[in-house]
Amino acid sequence: MYKLIGLFMLMSYLGIGCECPSTQLNLTLLQSYDIIFKGRVINIQSIPGAYKEAEFEIESLFKGASSKTIKVLIDTTVNCARPILRGQIWLIYSCFKQWQRPLLDWCSRSRKYFAIANQDFYTMNYGNTYEEEAVFLVKNLGVHRPLSKEKKVAENRNLR
Repeated sequence: MYKLIGLFMLMSYLGIGCECPSTQLNLTLLQSYDIIFKGRVINIQSIPGAYKEAEFEIESLFKGASSKTIKVLIDTTVNCARPILRGQIWLIYSCFKQWQRPLLDWCSRSRKYFAIANQDFYTMNYGNTYEEEAVFLVKNLGVHRPLSKEKKVAENRNLR
């Protein structure tokens, strides 16, 4: 009974037009992404065209190279698009689109963290909880240090 209610809620949330293929979390799938991270949304802004830009503060970088903050392009015109709000925590799986910025593909494994596990509709679709997914990423990819934006003092020491 609860699964039926959950399925109904998932379908109504995702909408009729949103049909993403089911994916299994495995190493082969992870290889298809340029960058994977857990981050908190610190800013959202509209940019010309059909995109918004979400700036994330990276809490855990699992794959790819990035500074402590990264701007992610979000296509707001697709049927699967959902609001991304300041303060939310997300696992982002992405490939670089333009200007060396990742594009949030709504059919990727990207998912928002829900403080109340019963509200996490991604769990039913993905077959694992947010926490289980984060543990899988740490175990299989490790956590990498973000790049520093600070200028190195010795950077130009040999220039005259």
